[in-house]
Amino acid sequence: MLRLILTATLTASAGLAAPSTAYIRQSSVVVEHELVTTVEAEQRVRDYWTLDRVASIDHDPYGAEPFPTIPEEEKSKGAPFDFEGAIPRTVGRLLYIEPFEDGWRDSSCTATILESANEATIVTAAHCLKPNPIVTNNTAWHDNVLFIPGFHPDEPQLNFTINRAFLLRGWTDGPETQDDRYRNDRAFAVLNLNTPAKRAARANLGLGQRIQFEKNATAFEMTYNLGYPRYCSDTKDELRVGTPAFTGRHLAACFGKEVDWFRFPSNMAGYPCMMGGGSSGGPHLAEFDSTTGLGTVVGVNSIGDRDSVNNGPLLELGSTVNDEPAKLLFEAAQAVNPSLT
Repeated sequence: MLRLILTATLTASAGLAAPSTAYIRQSSVVVEHELVTTVEAEQRVRDYWTLDRVASIDHDPYGAEPFPTIPEEEKSKGAPFDFEGAIPRTVGRLLYIEPFEDGWRDSSCTATILESANEATIVTAAHCLKPNPIVTNNTAWHDNVLFIPGFHPDEPQLNFTINRAFLLRGWTDGPETQDDRYRNDRAFAVLNLNTPAKRAARANLGLGQRIQFEKNATAFEMTYNLGYPRYCSDTKDELRVGTPAFTGRHLAACFGKEVDWFRFPSNMAGYPCMMGGGSSGGPHLAEFDSTTGLGTVVGVNSIGDRDSVNNGPLLELGSTVNDEPAKLLFEAAQAVNPSLT
């Protein structure tokens, strides 16, 4: 029996706003959804996310220092990732709220700033912005979405609200097959200008990661999978549970040669990795230069899967961003020049 573990909870939030029809008239594939388009809405989001509230997002209990040292042979399955080069300016936490059984709940994913025409486009998993109807009865979008590149847990940081998001209709309207459910778990979004400087994200941060539309993840000998997990997917692991890189306080990484997912013939691939909830949407970086911190995004974290019958390792799998539907999303997003009224 296969056990599927979602790397971020697939529940939704916020009232459903009607998507803009300007782009939908051009494509039955892409859905455009507005999030923060006014100064008042942006201030509401920023007021909501206090340092205390961010620290209170659900996570594994904090462990006691000194934290264990992860041996070299274990690091590929998950270890703290030192901030190098462009990484702290391009990869960050994506905060949001979602409705739950007893009311609203705070949660988080991971997202990445890309090189784009508008200098304001990020990529993440679709379930970090909207639940999939096949998973939950919720049909609304997440609210109070805030992107914090190079997140640090104990100080205010440069952050950006989301102007609008672009998802595949095969995700928002409910997939026809289970395979479609997983392959459509990718999204692009447009960041609002920084306040008060009114500059695009890349103008503030200087760099963006490349996006790849020709090769999928398995074409490369090595990729790095980055994220801000709030949990270790193996609760018995004594090297990671409760440590900063597995409680949302520090960036974590896995790495290796990706293999195609055996469960469905979808464009998803991954390798053994113990990053759990919160790492969803994090980039799978190929052609990664550890000196510059730059690479090519070929996928985004989506789910974990283990063949429990054979007691196989837990794989963290990324939804591809290399195909034509993903390119449609990216092109729609980078054509937007965000502004607030």
